[in-house]
Order: sequence, then structure tokens, then C-alpha cells
Amino acid sequence: MKDEVNVELHVEREPCFKPPRWGFTILITNIPTYMSNVLGFDIKKNGVLSAGPYFAFWIFSLLSGVISDYVVSREYVTVGFARKFANTIALCVPGIGLIVLGLIGNAQWDITDAAVILLFISVGFNGSSTCGSHMNHIDLSTVHSGTLMGIANGVTNFLGLFAPLLLQFIVTDEKDALQWATVFYITSAIYFIGNTVFVVFGSGETQPWNNVEKRRGNS
Repeated sequence: MKDEVNVELHVEREPCFKPPRWGFTILITNIPTYMSNVLGFDIKKNGVLSAGPYFAFWIFSLLSGVISDYVVSREYVTVGFARKFANTIALCVPGIGLIVLGLIGNAQWDITDAAVILLFISVGFNGSSTCGSHMNHIDLSTVHSGTLMGIANGVTNFLGLFAPLLLQFIVTDEKDALQWATVFYITSAIYFIGNTVFVVFGSGETQPWNNVEKRRGNS
């Protein structure tokens, strides 16, 4: 009975909705459209620019993992702090970038270069989430990490289905920068709220229910 209570009390430490997926879905499906209709890029020639932010995402994924492992293995910080710090970088920096992108979207001056840089920042820094909330399943339970990942990814990907639908509802004119700005603001809000939940309620410690089955087998 005690083990069952522990499961109920501590399983909440694994957030099922991961904000990076929402933003990732919004951006990966619509960056070419935004670049073409708002920034004026030729859709047939902007393939490299459209893919560029995701190359930056890959680079940040690798770098953040190396740095995170380094500081944790040398005990400069705890596992929990490393996960929360990486996740904060992954969500708050892109969140700020998207807000700025929304604010300058209707500026009278040429925003092309600034917008491209902000898109690189918004998508690139998001790569740090791979050693934030994404890696947290293993921290909580090496035994049940696969199940946790399945549940979290299942819920997250289901909710991610609504991201393009929301964008289609809001952006009725694909050349209207203000409508795109609304989508960016919503995505930023989800980033900030999601990260706050993870920082407040997340944990880097192995949970008591990790070894429930082992203890039952020994009893």
C-alpha cells in the first residue's frame, strides 16, 4: 500500500505536456510560409534558410548535452538544476525571440535580416530541451523511463495536432504580420507557462516508485 501511495504522490513530477513540441510544430510547419509571405523570400529558393534554424537546433542539442553532462559529472550543479536550467534556456530564450519577432513584424523598416536571426534563435535554442525535460524521464525512473516517454510524447503529440489548426484559425491572411504575431505571442506564453511548471514541480531525483516492482519481488 505504501508503494502505491508513493506512485500517486510522485508521478506528477513528470509533466505530460511539453511546450517545446507545440512551438516546434508551429514553426517547422510554417517557417517557409512565413518567410515567403511576410518576409518576401522566394519559396523555391529559401530552402536553406528554412532549414537553417533546425540545423541550429541540432547544434544546440549537441552542445547543451555536452555542457550539461560536464557540469553534472563534476558535481558543479545537481541533475535537477541542470535539467531546469537547460529547459529554461530552451523555452525562455525562444519565447523572448518570438515576442520580439511579433513586435517588429509590422515595422516600417526592412525586418528581413532581424526576423531571420530571431527565427534562428527561437528554433536553435529550443534544442537545449533535449537535455532538459526530454531527458528527465531517465532521471525520474530508469526502470519506467520508456513508459514515461511514451505517455508524455503521446499526450504532447496529440496536443501538438491543435497547433496548426489554431494557426489556420488565426492567420486568415498569410501576408498579415500582425496575425502571425498573435501566433508567436501564444506560443511564447505556452513556453513560459510550461517552463514555470517544470521548474516549480520538476525533479532530477530518482523517484521512490522506480523500484516498486523490485521491492515487491523481494518481499
